[in-house]
Amino acid sequence: MFQLSEASQTYLLKLSRQTLHEFLFLGRRPTDTPSSEELLEKRGAFVTLASHGHLRGCIGYVAPLFPLYKTVIDCAISAATEDPRFEPVKSEELENIEIEISVLSPLDEVKDIQQQVAAGAKHITFGDPDFFNGIGHAMALVESLPREFPQVTYDVTIKIEHLLKHRRHLPRLRDTGCLFVTSAVESVDDEVLRRLDKGHTGAHFLKVHRIFRELGMVLHPTFVPFTPWTTLETYIGLLRVLRENELLENVAPIQLAIRLLIPPGSRLLELEEVRRLVGPFDASRLLYPWRNPDPRVDALSEEIEQIVASDEKRKLPRQAIFERIGKAAHQAAGVKAEFAAQPVLVSRATIPYLNEPWYC
Repeated sequence: MFQLSEASQTYLLKLSRQTLHEFLFLGRRPTDTPSSEELLEKRGAFVTLASHGHLRGCIGYVAPLFPLYKTVIDCAISAATEDPRFEPVKSEELENIEIEISVLSPLDEVKDIQQQVAAGAKHITFGDPDFFNGIGHAMALVESLPREFPQVTYDVTIKIEHLLKHRRHLPRLRDTGCLFVTSAVESVDDEVLRRLDKGHTGAHFLKVHRIFRELGMVLHPTFVPFTPWTTLETYIGLLRVLRENELLENVAPIQLAIRLLIPPGSRLLELEEVRRLVGPFDASRLLYPWRNPDPRVDALSEEIEQIVASDEKRKLPRQAIFERIGKAAHQAAGVKAEFAAQPVLVSRATIPYLNEPWYC
């Protein structure tokens, strides 16, 4: 890994712990700017959190997008609150949290992959959603993979807007061993996407989907279907879009149960309509709970969560779980189910995906 001065290493460790303390207790970020040149250089980095010897969160930026000290602040908060593998870190856990920071030089990603391959890794996940934001850096890394590790496959996380902007690079992902691309679509409702400031529309998502099909690539869209603006009709509309575009096997069932999280500092709290719906800050969960204006939507959210948990425990196929979700949604809306059971095509049944979401 890139070697920082001892003073900068000490500064970053103190900064990461200060960041966690201020964010978890006060809902704010540190605002001081360091004077050290190496801390102001743009570099990628990973922040890993552990508690009692067990991983508690790990998030990083592969590309050198921001000054190093800002990268560490962002990654520390994300590792504590946004790693999808774990519940958010609670304030009372802080005294037992151990912090490790890995700062990347342009070649460190390759060195890191070498270590993982030496340990037996056959597949690598790049979970930074800004992977394509530094397109030159990203493609240099991608091009190195088949040369250095011809036996290794990989997947990446890329924003919809970046997939459209850099679509000419997509064939190289396919040809260098990329099994699938994950993208946070969140919704197919343009009004919800506008409120979430996602930078894309439902039409953009479907355009990317068509491009991927033409290229023979696999897209795994992720969603936040339950928001303060979700209606039973828009939820059914999401299911319809997935079914009509043959995306059922591309979407993990849990994606159809996810509820919007509103943490401290969220810009959504600037919206009067949101402030009217949220309750007092829940310190144990590090978020503001909210209720949908239509109680049927909240009831459906709980039912879908139970369906997914039960059916995945029984290891039912995604198609079967989707049918149950669709039936529940139509019953909640008091309308006839429009989704008849469909056989899963072989080409769709062999879509690659990870059994457990992980990246570090």
